[in-house]
Amino acid sequence: QLQFSLKETASITLDTPGLTISQEDNLIYRAAKLLQNKTGTRLGAHIHLDKHLPIGGGVGGGSSNAATTLVGLNRLWQTGLSKQALMKLGSQLGADVPIFIHGEAAYATGTGDVLTNVELDEPWYVILTPPVSVPTAEIFSHPQLTRNNQPITISEFLSHGGSNSMEG
Repeated sequence: QLQFSLKETASITLDTPGLTISQEDNLIYRAAKLLQNKTGTRLGAHIHLDKHLPIGGGVGGGSSNAATTLVGLNRLWQTGLSKQALMKLGSQLGADVPIFIHGEAAYATGTGDVLTNVELDEPWYVILTPPVSVPTAEIFSHPQLTRNNQPITISEFLSHGGSNSMEG
């Protein structure tokens, strides 16, 4: 859960109890600074994170937080950026940030920036947390990651599923 409080000065402070990541490396802080720099706002914010997803769990918690920060501060600071503009900014922070800004089930192609809405059943999931971390940026930049998968259509995906380049 993220909470945003307006500051009349340009300072951005981040309260993340229990996290050991530096403020400058945190995607929430980086998203706030990116929006602030892009819009030229002189406003700031105090941001509090009450984190429930495991760090490095591979479920997009950090990217979701970055997206929520862009959307939330865009509204709080009244900067008026469109969803598309926020998605473009978000892609600078990570390939999966735009889907969280999009806010609907979508089929992503390209580098996560070409989204097509899809209708999906609403499944339930149980998240198990093994004692390992999945550093997203490191995984996606690894030279052994398969990058030549054959593209499939949305209808093929919905009827037959796809493949996962991370499985080996």
